[in-house]
Amino acid sequence: MPEELVYRIALTAVPQIGAVQARLLIEKFGSAKAVFQARSAQLENTDGIGSVRASQIKAFNNFSEAEQEIRFMDKYGIKALFITDAGYPQRLRNCYDPPTLLYYKGEADLNAPRMVSIIGTRNNTEYGKMLTEQLVQELASYGVSIVSGLAFGIDALAHRQGGSARAALTSSPPPASPTRASSVTSQASLRLPGGNGAALRGQGRARGNPAG
Repeated sequence: MPEELVYRIALTAVPQIGAVQARLLIEKFGSAKAVFQARSAQLENTDGIGSVRASQIKAFNNFSEAEQEIRFMDKYGIKALFITDAGYPQRLRNCYDPPTLLYYKGEADLNAPRMVSIIGTRNNTEYGKMLTEQLVQELASYGVSIVSGLAFGIDALAHRQGGSARAALTSSPPPASPTRASSVTSQASLRLPGGNGAALRGQGRARGNPAG
């Protein structure tokens, strides 16, 4: 089991350590393992951390949960992208609080030069369906990748029409969502050149959505 990945997942689970604090820690210490091995004084002197957050890091010991997460990822073919990884979406790094860790399933270039986000209602009209299909078909001819929230309706229509699919799942879905998300992902991938596409989820737990 990759040791650094255990520490990376664990870092996202430390109370009061959000994406901004995690990024500051990684910039200073270089790796997630180094963050947990740092002395309390070193952590406290890190910008944005202080004594309270430093104590949370030093008190954290639930690494077994991170190991369980990795076993789940291995079972369902889910991969992880840390903010320092080369394959991490470069555009996200321009945000103030980019996710420290991304979980994804599938094959897709998350740094494709041409990407368009299409987000719409779940209860689309026939007119909305027609416009979406027309727009996506034209974009696909230029090799544009489609990014959406992987919902039914307009999001799903965008993926089914062609192009390379990337679906961003940035929070834990409701109980019915895993089945629905799997359905949309499977149908979208069937319509992509070479089946190229990926379901993506922000930091949290990969087990929130085993799309597969």
